[in-house]
Amino acid sequence: MSVPFHTELEAIWFGSADAPLAGFLHHPPGATRGAAIICPPFGYEEVCSHRTLRYLATRLAEQGILTLRFDYEGQASSGGESGSPDALGQWRSSVTAAIQEVRGLGMPSPAVIGVRLGAALACEALAHDAHLGPLVLWAPTTSGRRAAREFHALSLITPGSRSPGESLNVLGHPVAEQTLAQLRQWRPLEGIPSSHPVLLVESRGWRDTESTRADLTAAGIHPHIVNVPGTAEVLERDAELVTVPTQLIARIVTWVSSHAGSARMDVATVSRSSERSIDTPEGTVREELVAIPPRQLHGVLSGPEDEKCDSVVLFLNNGVAPARGPGRAWSEYARSLASSGVASLRLDLSGLGDSPDSAGPPVLVGQPVSPRAGVDTQNAIKWLRKRGYRRVVVVGLCSGGLISLLAASSGKLDAEVLVAINAPLFAPRNLGDGPPVWRLWQALTWGTHRRRVRAQLHRLPAWVWRLLDLTWVFPSPARLLTMASRHVPDVTVIYGGAAEELVDIQVRAGAHVLRLAADGVVDLRVLPGMDHSLFDPTFRQRVLEIIRDKCAVDPGFRLPLTEAGRQ
Repeated sequence: MSVPFHTELEAIWFGSADAPLAGFLHHPPGATRGAAIICPPFGYEEVCSHRTLRYLATRLAEQGILTLRFDYEGQASSGGESGSPDALGQWRSSVTAAIQEVRGLGMPSPAVIGVRLGAALACEALAHDAHLGPLVLWAPTTSGRRAAREFHALSLITPGSRSPGESLNVLGHPVAEQTLAQLRQWRPLEGIPSSHPVLLVESRGWRDTESTRADLTAAGIHPHIVNVPGTAEVLERDAELVTVPTQLIARIVTWVSSHAGSARMDVATVSRSSERSIDTPEGTVREELVAIPPRQLHGVLSGPEDEKCDSVVLFLNNGVAPARGPGRAWSEYARSLASSGVASLRLDLSGLGDSPDSAGPPVLVGQPVSPRAGVDTQNAIKWLRKRGYRRVVVVGLCSGGLISLLAASSGKLDAEVLVAINAPLFAPRNLGDGPPVWRLWQALTWGTHRRRVRAQLHRLPAWVWRLLDLTWVFPSPARLLTMASRHVPDVTVIYGGAAEELVDIQVRAGAHVLRLAADGVVDLRVLPGMDHSLFDPTFRQRVLEIIRDKCAVDPGFRLPLTEAGRQ
């Protein structure tokens, strides 16, 4: 996770007017001699591969390859409704729009690089457009039927997976029955010219390797094959544990670069607007791609189409996920809130999503929180205040909740409301804010975030925890909440009934936290059955209602997450 980025990155809108696509252009630092488009995988695999694909785009740009990364319609930060019955059509048209966008810049034959489902879409694009450049297939999905089976398998381990006749919930991403039916009939390899240059990227031990080769051979495709470790390290780990496979990326970059011409190509100048109107089921909202000073952090500002707002919600990253939130929750929340008169900013902290890396220690594998997280949050709030917003509501899930609580406890969170969801308060980490003693806490509590260590510590009697808290050796979660409430008028913490984070609080300071809640110092909400990542649409809706209430918005206004979220 600690790989740096150096090339110029431009956030853009492109595609249709009613459902614009969000994308990022990586501009070469010198002469441009070609172009490439990266088609990402679907759902949680896209989250896991986000930094790796950003690194790939950066390395391509360094070789003179103008590169476009983008989100499919109905996914991530792009417009369109999640779980559409015509999702496959949306994904296809998104790839076509990306190709047209790059060609509009003067690049007639861009290379197309696809990962998993993105590789299948890239194949189909080539079958309909022989003028495309070389094709890279990384762990490709070569059978629509196989993709449908994988979605169904993933839905079985997803909280709130489905009800009869409703959409599948694939790790927080809805997939409609109509889409599944289309996938089962989909043959993405048909029609690819046999002479076209194709690179197949494999890793030893990756599933479906043999069937992938067999499918390609049956379709008359004879690719150049490279077998390099790294696929499982990107696609089969929790996002926080992903390592960027630099050797694998280097092989892709070398192959694509070798097929690019040597002559300099002129990139057309395109006049762009950072703002777009996006149609939603509740109405039209406005979204603006912004850069938060002084580090030019990437963010998306949402608001009503023609209305000035007093209230704004600041959404922070959860773990290493980009600022669209878990299963696109923050994007869904932002557009629903905008339809009811509340603005919001989805912010990528330093080193996460599409923001620049931190100038200090990098974001590391297993420790996804930037040391600048607290400072970044403060700077974002200052920027929002200058834009005229008077009521700021900060929302964070998991590490985002911890970031906001730590900043608030040190008096550096200029907000009216703080909503922390499933925040891990077991051992506050040094995030560059708060009393210097926190650095001592971090040293003394090293390793306590591990489940086995926590399980043993939970056996300590209550008097030991009180002593550790009084001596500030191992402060109580109640202490952190009390400190935060001194500086933020409304501190709200939300936990699932069986959440590990809530168990930690109950063991160490359960009675004290309940007293804080009874006295109105904090607003404690326990939602039995809620999963950690808000994948269950029912609880995602309930959390939205709490946030809406904190914004003083009509609580009757509801978010149409998917059919599975409707009552």
